[in-house]
Amino acid sequence: VLNRGQNHMKLNQYDAQTGAFVKTLFEEKNDRYVEPEHGTYFLNGNSSEFIWMSERDGFNHLYIYNTNGELQKQLTKGDWEVTEILGLNAKNTKLYFMATKESAIERHMYELDMKKLNVKKLTGVHGTHRVTWDANYNYFIDVYSNYTDIAREYALYNNKGKEIRIIKENKNPLENYNLGKTTIETIKADDGTDLYYRMITPPNFDSTKKYPVIVYVYGGPHAQMITDSWLGGSGFFLQYLATQGYIVFTLDNRGSAHRGNEFESIIHRQLGQIEMKDQMKGIEFLKTHKFVDANRIGVDGWSYGGFMTTSLMVNYPEVFKVGVAGGPVIDWKYYEIMYGERY
Repeated sequence: VLNRGQNHMKLNQYDAQTGAFVKTLFEEKNDRYVEPEHGTYFLNGNSSEFIWMSERDGFNHLYIYNTNGELQKQLTKGDWEVTEILGLNAKNTKLYFMATKESAIERHMYELDMKKLNVKKLTGVHGTHRVTWDANYNYFIDVYSNYTDIAREYALYNNKGKEIRIIKENKNPLENYNLGKTTIETIKADDGTDLYYRMITPPNFDSTKKYPVIVYVYGGPHAQMITDSWLGGSGFFLQYLATQGYIVFTLDNRGSAHRGNEFESIIHRQLGQIEMKDQMKGIEFLKTHKFVDANRIGVDGWSYGGFMTTSLMVNYPEVFKVGVAGGPVIDWKYYEIMYGERY
C-alpha cells in the first residue's frame, strides 16, 4: 500500500477469508518516492519465507523475509541491479536471476548460493541474454545478442553453465544491406557521471565531410535506449535514417533506467531539467567532431521523448534546427495522475 505522495509504502498482511487487516509486515520510505514493482516471491514448499525486491540501498536488490515481517538477510548487494527473478531450485539452495552486474547495458544470468551468498555468472558472451529454465532447473535455453557480432543465437546449457549444443546459430538478417557503423561509448555528465551514448554513422562514412545529425531521445524513467544487443537497441528505423545520410545520436541521460535509484530519481519534481543538461553534454560532444554539421541538428522522440523534444526546442532554439515530437506530454497536469504525481 502506497500513500498518495508515493514516498511511504507498507507491505500489509490480510486475512484471506474475511479480508480483514492483520498487520503491517514492514514499511519503506524515501525522500523522493518508493516504487514497488514486484510481488512477494515465496520459497518452494515454504509459506513462511519470501523474497522481496527493493531499491532501499540505492540499487534494486533481493531480501528474504519471514511472514512475521522480520528481515532474515539481504541476498544481493552492490552498485548494480537485479532486473528479474528466474526461480529457485527444488531445495531452495540456488536462486537464479538476471542482473546488470557486468555492465548497465548488458543482461546476464547469475546463480546465488542461498547460504554462502556467493554469486556466479552462468551466461557467457557479452551482451543481452534472455533465459528460460526447464521445470527442474537442470538445463536452460539462452537467447542472446550483442551489438558487435551476434544478431541472435539460441543455445542449450546445463545448470553449471556448460554449453550442451547450439540450437540456432547466429545469422545476421541484414548482412546484405549496407548499414552504417554503430558505436556505443560513454561521456561525462556535469557531475562526472558516466552517460552511455550510441552513435550511428552513415554507410561509406567520410570523416572529411559534414553530416547532419538526428538526436533520438526518450530520457524518462523505466526506459533504456542503449543496450549491448543487436543494433545497440536502435531498431530498423534509426538504422534506416543513417543510410539516408544522417548521423543518428542517442544518449541515456540521468532519469533513465537500470543505473540505480539516485541516477533515476534525480529528476524528481523537476522533469526535463537534469535530462536537458545531460542531452546538451551530448550536443557538446557532437560538436567536437569536425564531421558534424552543427547548423543541422534535429531532435526526435516519442512520449517522454516527445516531452524532451519540445523542451529542448523551446529552451535551446539556437541549437536545434528542427524537432519532431511524437505523443508528447505538453502539460503534466493533463497526464496520468499516478505518474505525474510521483515524478
